[in-house]
Amino acid sequence: MADNRATVLLVDDRPENLVALEAVLAPLGCRMVTATSGSEALKRLLDEEFAVILLDVQMPELDGFETAEYIKRRERTRTIPIIFVTTISKEEHHVFRGYEAGAVDYVFKPYDPVILRSKVAVFIELWRAGRALRESEELARASFDHAPIGMLRMDGEGRIVAANRALLETLKLGLDQLAGKSIDDLTHREDRGSDANERAALLAGRRRRYSVEKRLLAAGGSAMPALVSFAVARPHDAGEPIMLAHVEDLTQRKRAERARELYIREQAARLEAEARGARLRGIQRIADAALAQVPLDELLFQLLERIREVLHVDGTSFVLADDEGGYAVVQAAEAVNTAVRKSFSPVVDGPIERVMHDRRPLIVDDTSQEN
Repeated sequence: MADNRATVLLVDDRPENLVALEAVLAPLGCRMVTATSGSEALKRLLDEEFAVILLDVQMPELDGFETAEYIKRRERTRTIPIIFVTTISKEEHHVFRGYEAGAVDYVFKPYDPVILRSKVAVFIELWRAGRALRESEELARASFDHAPIGMLRMDGEGRIVAANRALLETLKLGLDQLAGKSIDDLTHREDRGSDANERAALLAGRRRRYSVEKRLLAAGGSAMPALVSFAVARPHDAGEPIMLAHVEDLTQRKRAERARELYIREQAARLEAEARGARLRGIQRIADAALAQVPLDELLFQLLERIREVLHVDGTSFVLADDEGGYAVVQAAEAVNTAVRKSFSPVVDGPIERVMHDRRPLIVDDTSQEN
């Protein structure tokens, strides 16, 4: 006899965690399937239908984020709700990555068993409702009303005729405050009309769907960042087309992006300060060497070594010019901790003479062509 119970997929690389989850969900009377890796979970999804997936984040090889992304890429599994159950930190960029990967919820261990069971129960009930009403108009209405993300239905002229519970709760508005208005009436004035061309192409049948980021006006006139995806449903009886809008609240994502941007700036500033400090310390070491009371060859050796360290180069040398126009090149002899001099004849009008004459730095791109 076929088992018609809702099936929940539990994914965790630790068997003890799977046992704990099974114990928590047992009162729901659902069927549970376990997987100890992301790859095993993907194989399970090929053969069975699941009402909801509880997915651990920190797993070897294919982690929870990657597994969720694969699930959302598949047409057959992309609509299955995913709840992350994890011990990973509560920092916003981790949470943001979880929602970006397609999660509908993010539960941290240790979790409250009652709360987790209640969250799973909601999706089991949705699955049961969907199974019972799949081919009926009531299914479409239930899916619309109970969808965990905001949705709008508009007539052919763009007037709102229905909004689901998630959107009403997000905007903190009643349906009576939305009915008859257009999506542009709910949009911040600076964002209105930004998708006019896309909307016209959609209604004309030249596009199947499109998405746009805009700020929607919630209760009290507060602006809520949202990703609004539009599509048009065209009845088989050639009736008036229905425009649908899928509204995703981007508040947490934007907050996480700002936090990440601030973190990157802080890191860059810290690294710049450290680099500046290192440069100053290097310059100070060069200055200390220049002021030391030591013989000239030892002084030149110390300067060459410290300049090489500060500039992070393989080697350094000085070119000395005497009053009679002669030149000598000075290089460090590490074996004897001193500097050695060799006579040197620079190219006429070459880089050495130009530096001596102009008294300013010169960068040579190819030293094989100059001396």
